[in-house]
Amino acid sequence: MGHQRHTSENPLSQASKIGFDSYVDIATHMVMHDTDLECLKALGVIDRTVPKRTIKHIDIQCPDQLKLEWRARIQQWQEKFPDGGPRIENLTTLSEFEFGALFLHHPLSAMSLWNVMQAFYALDRLVCCKSAADLERVSKWETLPVIDYLDANNVEKAWRASLSLLAKELQEDTKAKVDAFMAPGLRSSSSPAETLKTKMKEDALRRIDRISFGTIMLEEAQTGLRETWRTNLRGVAVLDLMMEKIRWAAEIRFSMINNSLRPRESQYDGEGQRIEDPTKPEGKEGMTKPLQRKDSFVKKELTTAWISTGRGDASPLAIVLLLILFGCLHKLRRHIVAESQLNYGIYS
Repeated sequence: MGHQRHTSENPLSQASKIGFDSYVDIATHMVMHDTDLECLKALGVIDRTVPKRTIKHIDIQCPDQLKLEWRARIQQWQEKFPDGGPRIENLTTLSEFEFGALFLHHPLSAMSLWNVMQAFYALDRLVCCKSAADLERVSKWETLPVIDYLDANNVEKAWRASLSLLAKELQEDTKAKVDAFMAPGLRSSSSPAETLKTKMKEDALRRIDRISFGTIMLEEAQTGLRETWRTNLRGVAVLDLMMEKIRWAAEIRFSMINNSLRPRESQYDGEGQRIEDPTKPEGKEGMTKPLQRKDSFVKKELTTAWISTGRGDASPLAIVLLLILFGCLHKLRRHIVAESQLNYGIYS
């Protein structure tokens, strides 16, 4: 059955038909169905900001805690909007939008938007959190109204600063990787094994791969939102405005990630023409798509590195990844040789 617009012939809103417990069940079931988003948010702080035991995980093992949180949240919305609040069907501008009112009138559509916002927040944590202070700052973004968050310039500025720092860390760690493969008398580190276990290998690459995964989660959440809203909110005047604002906010983030972490040669097209930064376009066409999980960031960079070194134009990141690969292959070779020697009784 198609969605009916709120008219004088249809005065009752969905908010007056759904019981409190039903609201709670809808919210908790949809959140538990998408536990990947909560896990991804947790990855944004584990190992870098606070001890693991203080990280709050929401998964199928703690539905009671989840219900308590949603009971409190929904109760606040019902107290704020005793009549259900402004219906999205009647809005003419996005400045009037209230997430709580959307949930009370259209809980399924609201939870689809909730998932999109959790994907945004997860990426915020993955990109911007390296300390407890960072986490405190980023957590405040999550308390902003949806429209205020999507329009927040300080969020974009923090992203640019964090990605710039991450790119710089990758370049600095290149020196450590090259040093590990120099002759023993020329090394600045006394232990090649310790040098190989640098922040680059243990943190930066893992962080990049998680960011790559986060872009896919955000893209999938947007797809779910579009499908749900176009089915349940058909004919709503501000629907396209909201969808465009979300799409634009996501693509700016995708572009910042790609421009900061991809090798320099990827910023030119096949004819050698420089591609301008799509985060500052005159129009809105040609935005960069998110990195695809099926071609992981590390896998793609290794392929690029192998090709670019042959041309003599390898980026620092390409060199680092190749050195890590060669180090792993060297360890594998030593392991195979040791096993063969044991099999033939060479070792005493």
